[in-house]
Amino acid sequence: MSNSNSTSPLRGQTTANVGAGRLSKTEKASSVNKTSSANMLSQHALSRLKERPRLIAELADTHRSVNGLMLAVEQLKRIARSAVEIKRLVSMGAESAADLNSVDIHKREIMNAVNSQHFGRYIIDSSFAPVTTNIAEIDFYVPGLDLARERLTNELVTLYINNKMIPLAFDRVESDQGLFEQFSVMFSLGQMRLRRDDENGLIIAMPDHMWRKWDLNIFISGQGGRYPEGNPITVSALTRYPTVEMITMLDIRANDALEAIERVIARVNEMHSYALEILNSQSHLADKLISYCHKASDDLGQNIKALFATNGTSALKAIQKHYVGPNRENVVSLIKK
Repeated sequence: MSNSNSTSPLRGQTTANVGAGRLSKTEKASSVNKTSSANMLSQHALSRLKERPRLIAELADTHRSVNGLMLAVEQLKRIARSAVEIKRLVSMGAESAADLNSVDIHKREIMNAVNSQHFGRYIIDSSFAPVTTNIAEIDFYVPGLDLARERLTNELVTLYINNKMIPLAFDRVESDQGLFEQFSVMFSLGQMRLRRDDENGLIIAMPDHMWRKWDLNIFISGQGGRYPEGNPITVSALTRYPTVEMITMLDIRANDALEAIERVIARVNEMHSYALEILNSQSHLADKLISYCHKASDDLGQNIKALFATNGTSALKAIQKHYVGPNRENVVSLIKK
């Protein structure tokens, strides 16, 4: 009896310890299950992102495009204000040193706006158009260069454009299409493109980064047909649309100064409307793309907001954990596709 009485408390303690141990194991298992569930959800969200690298890349490109268009709109406003002020000074017959200095200041404002960059790319090109592609081009004509006039004799015309020599052989028996194809090859060797307009004129497209380094002078030598024989002649490129040089290189005392300024203002206004139109469509596309990407839960969003108030570093890490952009794996898989 004494043995049973003496051992009963120990058995009770053992039972209690076993019960507590089981409870502790249950709590640990529950905690592990919650952690595993959270990790699985997080991994699932990340896997959804990794499965759609193209979507993420498109979203990044779209947002970059939207930001560039927003900046282009602001720069075009800046150019318009300066151009209008130059027009006012010229129409008043600016002659004083102060007025001429103001004109030069506004010209520099316009040039600075055109030279503005976003992620290493120009925001607007030299013709005031917003840059929406990787390659911006400026269209221009060479005076007297076309396929419209009659070819009575063979003639070799040599153009010297922006340190590029372009020989063009006008064969009197060759068709217009045949000459165009030959000339296109010659211009492509000079990193330019050739097109034809409705009147069979030849439109030359030069990359904007090359145009910015050019003085717009063209040296031409011929054989007495289209162009005179002997020493090369010098002509200026005729741009298809107004360019920044039309106002930054403007002689305000010229008879056509006001007309040139008005053409620039009209072009800037047209490009401003065009940029706004594209911006609205791109913004709508960006909003739609965002909805396809991973969204954190409302609770997580509230926790991140609270973290920002106490520990900004932890909040940024939480954001990074739940949104992972393109990584090496995504890029490699995208290239393989």
